Amino acid sequence: MEYSVEAPYVQTISDDQEMKVSLNKRKQKLVAKVYPCVEVKNSPDSTKSAYNSFIILGKVYTALGYKVNRKIDDFDLPQLVRDSTKMYVINPPQHGQLVQSSGDKEAGLYSYQSQAGYVGKDTFTVGVDTISKSRAKISYSLQFKVSVVESITNDQYPSTCSN
Repeated sequence: MEYSVEAPYVQTISDDQEMKVSLNKRKQKLVAKVYPCVEVKNSPDSTKSAYNSFIILGKVYTALGYKVNRKIDDFDLPQLVRDSTKMYVINPPQHGQLVQSSGDKEAGLYSYQSQAGYVGKDTFTVGVDTISKSRAKISYSLQFKVSVVESITNDQYPSTCSN
């Protein structure tokens, strides 16, 4: 399954894994997704880099079956879905932080910024609560794995992720 949003400053991720779906005690649908490891830069200005920016809401809206309207360069969503959607950090990265500008918040993005000088692996999990097209409450848990490097290789399966 490939998730892609037309935004030149955002890293998109494609993968072959399925989402795990379950119901909680209130019969609310829970969706867990783990994404393949990607490289991110460890420079101080890295949060402005496409490599360090992660689409969160785009993945959720795509999974719910919504499409990007090219005329407005955004998802065609009912206002009820927009108003009901909440994005939050479940597990922050151990070796960095997730940052979000006001524009990023509207776009549903988080940018990863490593601790100064850190090189190695890190993981973070972001949650999204929203409603489906049938107005059922649904919660997403999206886990991202990163390999913090000094130079990006642009490999589809970076060797730094397997070390």
